[in-house]
Amino acid sequence: MKKILIVLAILNILAGVLGFFTLLGTNIVYALISLGGGIIGSVPYFALVSAMDDIEVLYEEQRKLKGQIHKIADQMDDQTQSNSTLPPSPNEASRRVWECVKCKTVNKEGTSSCSHCGAKYSSWVNP
Repeated sequence: MKKILIVLAILNILAGVLGFFTLLGTNIVYALISLGGGIIGSVPYFALVSAMDDIEVLYEEQRKLKGQIHKIADQMDDQTQSNSTLPPSPNEASRRVWECVKCKTVNKEGTSSCSHCGAKYSSWVNP
């Protein structure tokens, strides 16, 4: 696609140059307008090619970032699985106000379960 756009831009410039030499014998103003039109008319083609190059760079960066995100997510999953092997204390109570990880309800200090959903408090889940 980029090659086609570059060819179209070059053809546009060549048409302007051809028009310039064709009109040069009759009227210099028209000849210059033809040359300028050919050059100015090719600018959008080159701008589009440049934008396509930038998009390719962005896609590559996006692919790399997605890979990094997946790597971090896998590390967090591994860490969560290793933490899940720790047995929670059956009657552990909070020493301060805490937020339930299941329903996001804010619970009072000294409680051992969520007042909304009943989830047990654990100091390793709610530090």
